[in-house]
Amino acid sequence: MKSEQRDRIYQECIEQLGYEIISPLQLDNRAVYVVSNGEMVVAKLGSPRFPKSANQIRTEGKALGIAQGISGVVQKISYHQVFHPEAKIYVLIREYIDGVNLGERGVYLDREQQSMLENTVLALHGRGITNLDLYYGNVVINQEGFPHLFDLGLVKFREQSYRDHQLYAKEDLADLQKLFTDFRAPEA
Repeated sequence: MKSEQRDRIYQECIEQLGYEIISPLQLDNRAVYVVSNGEMVVAKLGSPRFPKSANQIRTEGKALGIAQGISGVVQKISYHQVFHPEAKIYVLIREYIDGVNLGERGVYLDREQQSMLENTVLALHGRGITNLDLYYGNVVINQEGFPHLFDLGLVKFREQSYRDHQLYAKEDLADLQKLFTDFRAPEA
C-alpha cells in the first residue's frame, strides 16, 4: 500500500468515526492525528498490513484501559476496529494534552514534576505495566505544569512473565533517572 493510499484510508476512517482532522502529528504506518468532534483528542491508527503498527495500537489500547484513572497517564477514550473496503484499521482515540513536549528547548522537570512522574511510573508498575519507552519524547508537560506519559505502544504486561516484569521495572526506573538527570531544572 502506498503512503498516499494509506493516508487517504486513515483519513476516511477518522471521518467515518465522526471526527474532523485538526492536524497530523505523525504520518507513517502508524498515523497519529489531532482530531475533534467538539473536543480535541488524539487518534492513532494502524493496520494489520503493517503488523508492527497494528500491534502497538492494540497494546496501547489495552495498556490505557488498565491504566485508566492513573494521574499522569493520558486517558483512553475509545478503541475501534474499522472495516474500510480496502483494509481493516485499528483506531485508538485518547486524551489530547495541551502542553509542551519534554524534548523541546528549555523544558525541564523540577523536583515536584519528577516526583509526579515517578509516582505515575510506579502506579503503572502496580497495575502490571512496564513502559519500556521512557524518554523525553513520550512526556508532555500540560499547561498547569503536570507531566503526562503517552505512547504506551511498547509496554509489557506482568501476566506475560513476573520475572521479566521485575527486570523491566528496573529498566523503567533507570530510564526515569536518566530523564531526571538530563532534564533537571536549573536550581534557582
